[in-house]
Amino acid sequence: MFQILQRALSSLEAAAATWRHRPPSCPGPSEAEDRSEVGPRPCLEQEGAGGCQREAARLAERNDWLRLALGSREEELIRMQASLQAIQAEKEMLQREVQELQDSLLKPEPFPPPARGQAEGSGSGSSSSGVDEEPWGTQQDPFSLAHPLLRRLQSDSSAQMLGPLPTQPLAPEIHIMEAQMEQLQGSIEKLKCFNRLLSTALQAYKGRCEGLSMQLGRREAEATALRLALQYSEHCEEVYGVLLTLREADSGAREEAPKGDLDVAEKEAQRLLAQEDAAMDGETPRDPQLSPEGSSVDRPTPQEVATQLWGYIQRLRARRALVKIPTEPGPTLAPVPTVPHAEAMVQAILGTQPGPALPRLEKMQIQQDLAATRETLADLMLRLQLVRREKRSLELREAALRAQGPAHMLLLEQLRWERAQLGTGGASRSSGGDSSGGESSGDEEELSQGPPAILGGSRGIDGGQVGQAQGPETLAQELAASLNRALGLREQLQSLREELEQVAQKGRARRAQSAELNSDLCKAHSALVLAFRGAHRKQEEQQRKLEQEVAIMEARQAEELEVLEATARALGRPRPPCRPPRLGETFL
Repeated sequence: MFQILQRALSSLEAAAATWRHRPPSCPGPSEAEDRSEVGPRPCLEQEGAGGCQREAARLAERNDWLRLALGSREEELIRMQASLQAIQAEKEMLQREVQELQDSLLKPEPFPPPARGQAEGSGSGSSSSGVDEEPWGTQQDPFSLAHPLLRRLQSDSSAQMLGPLPTQPLAPEIHIMEAQMEQLQGSIEKLKCFNRLLSTALQAYKGRCEGLSMQLGRREAEATALRLALQYSEHCEEVYGVLLTLREADSGAREEAPKGDLDVAEKEAQRLLAQEDAAMDGETPRDPQLSPEGSSVDRPTPQEVATQLWGYIQRLRARRALVKIPTEPGPTLAPVPTVPHAEAMVQAILGTQPGPALPRLEKMQIQQDLAATRETLADLMLRLQLVRREKRSLELREAALRAQGPAHMLLLEQLRWERAQLGTGGASRSSGGDSSGGESSGDEEELSQGPPAILGGSRGIDGGQVGQAQGPETLAQELAASLNRALGLREQLQSLREELEQVAQKGRARRAQSAELNSDLCKAHSALVLAFRGAHRKQEEQQRKLEQEVAIMEARQAEELEVLEATARALGRPRPPCRPPRLGETFL
């Protein structure tokens, strides 16, 4: 329309110029005098007047047409001003939407504020530059706060939107701005969609981290339970050793052996009981057990100490039963494929938009770190399984020792009863002094503590010996039998000592294995701490790189904002006033 109007104006100007430079149709006065003889003068005047009227009518028609063209031109200018106002309103609305998108992107994780743009150019002093600079100068970079896909999208959008504007008439510029606004609207929709996908992935990762935290807490609780069970088993083993030593020392003391071993065993038992009392300070204290004489201040007898040790063992077993032993570790949780699915959705959404194909995301470094983390976790799980198997073997050994304890106690009771039988037979054959009477009374007390079946048999034998007449041959046979039984008892005692030494060696070996296991656990813990620190350093380096990339994108966005401001100032700059028309030219 503008070109057609220009062509019409140029044709009108050319016609006006030709009419202005054309010679008049009426002759001058000198020619009228020369031609006075040729023809009559009124005829010529009428012809000149008719030509002027026709020319004036033609010019009036052209002026009417020009007025109509001028009115259409003014209407076109009014429409252009209205469209420019609508574009300005749409621009402000898009700026508000971009600001809202920036706020929504800033909500998940705060980033440092972007750097200020460069100083304004010296030539931009128009009034429209200050109005356009206020919303664009404080705008932050929405693309540098998201994924590399957003940076790719920004580069594509900026390459299409911020290119050099062609110097064409005003109507094509409006179409170009409308296309750019449509592209910006599409970019905003893409960013909103990707923001929702990133929020979904973030929620999935939060759930995964919570699951891992719960699993780690469960593993720590299981390790604590295993440690407590192992501690109770070691205490039971130690108490069994002290109890066996006390029984052996007590049997040696009854054979009139030195009482040093018995004192050492009693001291060790008192030490264990004192440790238990110290450990039970926060619990309900136990009632002191009275001695057979009725006083709790007297020194406890070996039988009372053994009873207290048995009570301690029962309490340790009860505590061990309260500890919940975990089963074998199950399979770990499979990673939730949320983020790859979200990235695939983003790729599909962005692939449907016009423009160059987007490259795939580079995740080699992330995949390598993930593989290293998985290898470390597999190594730790293998070590944990080995530790659990070792702990299971220790539990089996402790159960075997616990099963051997009653057998040893029964054997000790049998030996003590046989020894009491020998002492009772010797006392009945002796002359019967006070010392022998006291010893026989003590043996009868020990005899009363023996098994019930054997106790009844012994009483039957004593009654038979009292009723029979004791001759020299019978006495010799009984002495020979007692000597044989004494030899057998010594052999059994020697075998019991050998078994006790073997059990002690096994206990020392088990303690050495426990120390080695503790050292392995310490090494594994230190390796895990080092791996965690290394992963933390890698994460800090990645965060530093991301911050550098964010700074670079902020600088680039500042440059793009300057280009946009310059473009906005160029679009909003008023045109220079037209020169006044010369003589003979139209106003347009």
